[in-house]
Amino acid sequence: MDNNVKGFNPNLAKIDNVVIKTNGFTSYRNISNSNNKINSSALNINLENVQIESVNLNNYLKMNIPTDVEGYYGGNQSTPMSMYRKNMWSKITFGIVSLTDFEKRHLNMYYTILSKYGITKESMVNSILSSMEDNGCGYITIVNIIADYYRNDPDSFEKAYGFPLYDTNQDGKKVFNYDYMLVDIFARSNIPRKSSYTVQASEYEKVMQNAFLGQKVSVEILPRDISINSYKTAMESGKYQYASIAVSKYKLSPYGNNSEKEYYSSIGHFMTITGISENGNFIVSSWGYEWELIEGTPYTSKQDGGLFLISIGDDN
Repeated sequence: MDNNVKGFNPNLAKIDNVVIKTNGFTSYRNISNSNNKINSSALNINLENVQIESVNLNNYLKMNIPTDVEGYYGGNQSTPMSMYRKNMWSKITFGIVSLTDFEKRHLNMYYTILSKYGITKESMVNSILSSMEDNGCGYITIVNIIADYYRNDPDSFEKAYGFPLYDTNQDGKKVFNYDYMLVDIFARSNIPRKSSYTVQASEYEKVMQNAFLGQKVSVEILPRDISINSYKTAMESGKYQYASIAVSKYKLSPYGNNSEKEYYSSIGHFMTITGISENGNFIVSSWGYEWELIEGTPYTSKQDGGLFLISIGDDN
């Protein structure tokens, strides 16, 4: 877990152990039974000039989305189409608009990946990338989870998927290849072509199993249930490593390094849950940014929305 735990609220967490350093001595305190709060009485010490070296939190407060470039948080389903459009503009403007070497490399990889699934005509490439932008939110939640699962094992990822987990962008920063994964998973999941490219709740597990190569995956759906308490109870059980949420109406407030404006939509949306905010709301990844889900409405149909609790590995 990252040392900087964003949105940490001790009232929402069970804290197992705190490691404290003061005056050269190290003290290990188990405060599981101290009303789940960090304070001077719970620790029974004077916190002046004390450094808390580490705090062990339950899984549901972990930040599970690898962040590459500052300000971004997880994958963005519009990235491939944006790069495709930029390439079209570069041709129209005769180079006034031009792609960086990083962008050219990624655009070329889109064509390589799509060709594996028989998508070679320019019209079909355009159609797939456009559909991905419009209907890719369910897929990007899966991409986010795959990126985190393999974040410390890029060799196994590349062996499974045939392309690297990381790249270096034009600024020399290491970035996750969310876009490669998205193009691959979206194309593979939509062979043969569908009339609707949206991931339905009832098929979320099937799409994830098809996307998560070489791993056993299971998904439990809590239909129409998007409550914090249900999420906490599920994650505390130890059965699940990840979770996603699908809502019909929602309101997002920028969180962490996100400088975007508050956002509201009445159109259904899938997002990856990454934690709980200090306000007791979900922290989510949406369109490549970190948000606090301050309002959410469940779907009216049991087939469409709720919490999606995800287990990965042989012992799930």
